[in-house]
Amino acid sequence: MGKWILKTHTWPTHDFYSFTGYGNPWIAVEWLGEIFMAAVWRLGVMPALMILLVSTASAILLLLYYYAYLRSGNVKAAFLACALLLPLASLPLSIRPQILGYVFLILTLISLERFCQGHRKALWILPPLFCLWVNTHGTFALGFVALGAYWAAGLRQFRLGSIRAEPWTPGERRHLLIILPLCLLAGTVTPYGTRLVD
Repeated sequence: MGKWILKTHTWPTHDFYSFTGYGNPWIAVEWLGEIFMAAVWRLGVMPALMILLVSTASAILLLLYYYAYLRSGNVKAAFLACALLLPLASLPLSIRPQILGYVFLILTLISLERFCQGHRKALWILPPLFCLWVNTHGTFALGFVALGAYWAAGLRQFRLGSIRAEPWTPGERRHLLIILPLCLLAGTVTPYGTRLVD
């Protein structure tokens, strides 16, 4: 689909690939991810895609390590968590737009964790990130789940064993309530309007 968009400079509105749904109304949900993959293909065919896969998988692992370090504060624990996750993480990694969605998800979690640690400006990366993400892959819905989970976790104080949650300060709550609508608004910036997030 990315090759077709680059060639025609238009976005598809009808299905012209599948046998059973040919001619039915359709939108290219992953259009930006598809264009990115097609552009990499043009650079060097399969070797370029393999380089993309290896570099993106490496970035995912490094971002996971950084996130685990932020959460634990321990270099060794973060390394062990990533080492244990590596055999499982390698299964879903393929040259598809979803691999970019994984990068966006981890960046979202890192931004939220940094916000929890007192870095208020860390959330301002989320609206532009969601704008890219919603046009790249459907995993953007997981980003909204993560935002909702972080916001809900700070509504009340609770403790369950080593798991604890502190309530948001009024300023933190306000900040989150500004960012969330901006992320929702960013999700409508697509060539298909709001139909991409429906």
